[in-house]
Amino acid sequence: MAETAIDNTLLEKGLWESAQEAFSTMVNLPIQRADHSDLANRVGSITFTGPVKGVIYVECAGQAGEKITRSMLMMDESEPLESSAVQDAIGEVTNLVAGGFKARIIDSIGTIDISVPTVISGKAILPSPGLKGQVIKITASAGEQPVRLAAVIHLGN
Repeated sequence: MAETAIDNTLLEKGLWESAQEAFSTMVNLPIQRADHSDLANRVGSITFTGPVKGVIYVECAGQAGEKITRSMLMMDESEPLESSAVQDAIGEVTNLVAGGFKARIIDSIGTIDISVPTVISGKAILPSPGLKGQVIKITASAGEQPVRLAAVIHLGN
């Protein structure tokens, strides 16, 4: 594949449609675009390789991770929630978004292989791919909680 930029509209559409599908079918929370600048305290990531390489991020701020987990597991707010369940839920959402993204871009980019998800938790996490790449970022709200989606695409070797 030549080292030219991939159409940002294609990438953003693929990322957003994948998030909408994941949140409507598996998370059971409405997701809509929303502006916010909340810093993530949980970040799920999946890398991919093939004709292009890169990473997909799903970042959650505030109580979004807990809200997503409770909705996925159909848990009541009063039920105790373990940190490991939140980590697993964010990993699964990241996996769903990356899988949907892969399916939506395959005709334009070619087959990509995706890794297993990695989830990190902390205070004010600022993920960075570390290499120059084409970046797509979408800020959204899921169940009224801030969520950020990102795809970073690296062309060439």
